[in-house]
Amino acid sequence: MTSFLIRLYGLCVVQELMVIYPFYAVMFVDYGLSAMEISWLFTVWAGITLLLEVPSGVLADKYSRRFILSVAQLFSVAGFACWGLFPGFWGFFFGFVLWGTKSALSSGTFEALIYDELKRFGCEAQFVKVNGRSLAFNTTGVILSSFAAAAAAALVDYGYPVLIGASVAVSVVASFMALLLPPAPPTQLTTPRPYFTVLGEGVRYAWRSPVILRLIAFASLAIALGGGLDEFYTIFANEAGLPRYALGIFLGSIYAVQAAAGFVAHRFEGLSLRWLYAAFLGGGALLTISAWWMGQWSVLLLGASGLVFQVIALIVEGRLQHMIPSEIRATVSSVRGFSAESFGIGLFIGMGLIVGEGSYRPGFLTFGVLGLVIGLCYLLFGRKE
Repeated sequence: MTSFLIRLYGLCVVQELMVIYPFYAVMFVDYGLSAMEISWLFTVWAGITLLLEVPSGVLADKYSRRFILSVAQLFSVAGFACWGLFPGFWGFFFGFVLWGTKSALSSGTFEALIYDELKRFGCEAQFVKVNGRSLAFNTTGVILSSFAAAAAAALVDYGYPVLIGASVAVSVVASFMALLLPPAPPTQLTTPRPYFTVLGEGVRYAWRSPVILRLIAFASLAIALGGGLDEFYTIFANEAGLPRYALGIFLGSIYAVQAAAGFVAHRFEGLSLRWLYAAFLGGGALLTISAWWMGQWSVLLLGASGLVFQVIALIVEGRLQHMIPSEIRATVSSVRGFSAESFGIGLFIGMGLIVGEGSYRPGFLTFGVLGLVIGLCYLLFGRKE
C-alpha cells in the first residue's frame, strides 16, 4: 500500500503546480473583464463540471480510472492553451469549458479509486485520513505554485503567458503520472451494464436514502462557500490593498494552513452533526467579519473561513463513502459533485449580480451572512443523529 500512497500523493502535488492559479482571477480583471463577465466564466466552468459530473462517474465505474484521470489532465493542457493563445473573454470561456471537463472527469473518479484501492488492502476505514492527506498534498502543490508565482510576478512584467506556459507543461507531466497509479479492482464482475442503467442506479440510490441526501446537501453547501468563494480570494486581497507580488504569498499561506488541516481532518470525523453545524455557523461568522472589515489583515479571517468549510466537507465526504456500495461509488460521489457545482453556479451568478461594476465587498458580505443563516438553521432545526 505504501507504493500506492507515494504515487497517489505525488500526483496530488504535481497536478496542482499551476503557477497561473494565484493570478487568473486578477488576470481577468487586468484584461478588462467586468465582474459579471468573470462570474459568467466561473459559472461556465461549474456548469460544464455539473453537466458532466454524473456521466463521468458512470465512466469511472465501468472503465479504467487511472486512464480517465490521465486523459483529464490533457483537457487542462488544452484549456490553458486557449487562455494563452486567445487572452480575451471567449478564449477564457472555452478554456474553462475544457477545464470544467477535466474537473468532472477527476472528482468522483479520484475518490472512488482511493476508496476501492484501500478496500483491496482492507483499509477502507482510513478513507478520511487518506482522502484528507490527498487534499493536503493537492494544497501543497498550490502552495508551491503560489510562492513560485509570487516570485514570477516580481520578476516578470505582465508575465501571464509565461505562467500559462509553465502550467501547460505541468499538466502534461501529471497526465503521465496518473498512468502510474494502480488499476482499481473491477467493480462489475458480470457483463457490463448499459451506460444509463448504471447512471440511473446511482441517482436512485442517493434519492431513496434520506440520510445520504442530507449529507450531500450539507457537504455541497460547505464546498460552495469554501471552494466556490475562493475563486474570488485574490480579487478580495487585491481590493484589500495587498501588492501584486503578495497575492501569491497570500494564497500560498491560506493553502498552507488548509494543507495542515487536511492531514488532521480524520481526527475530527467522530464529531456529531451538531458540532459540524456549529462549525458551519462559525465559518459564516468569520466570512462576514472579514468582508465587513475589508482590510489587509482581514484576509486572515477570510482564509480561516475557507479552512472551516473545507474540514466540514472532508468529514461529511468520508461518511458518505462509508455508506455507498463499491459498484456505484463513483456515480454517487459524482451526484454529490453535481449538487456542489449547482450551489457553486448560484454563488457565481449571485456574486456577479451583487457586485456589478463596484467593489466585491458586498458580495462577500452577502455570502457571509448567508453562511450564518444556514448554519443557524441547521443548528436549530437540523437532524442531530
